[in-house]
Amino acid sequence: MQHVKMNTQTTELLTLSGESVAALSEQGNEPTWLRAQREAAWATYDALPFPDSGKDEPWRRSNVRSLVRKLNQLTLAPSAPLVETLEELPSAIQSILRDPD
Repeated sequence: MQHVKMNTQTTELLTLSGESVAALSEQGNEPTWLRAQREAAWATYDALPFPDSGKDEPWRRSNVRSLVRKLNQLTLAPSAPLVETLEELPSAIQSILRDPD
């Protein structure tokens, strides 16, 4: 079991799953629209096949070990006012979130 310190809270990360993504979102008290974005991102990730190192050349040359080592360094962003709607975000961020690609 891995413990990740997030601000003043400690979270147990057992596995990366839809449930763990939802739990982290809930723990961060994220607004509904952001939770929906995270759920959609997880669904996309979950639907994609794991890259085949024999066929996916860029993946074959990627060292994912450093990513795994950095998982325990994840922290919540500094406190900021919560937003309830996309319209409350800066327009540049709204554009990114609304872009279907």
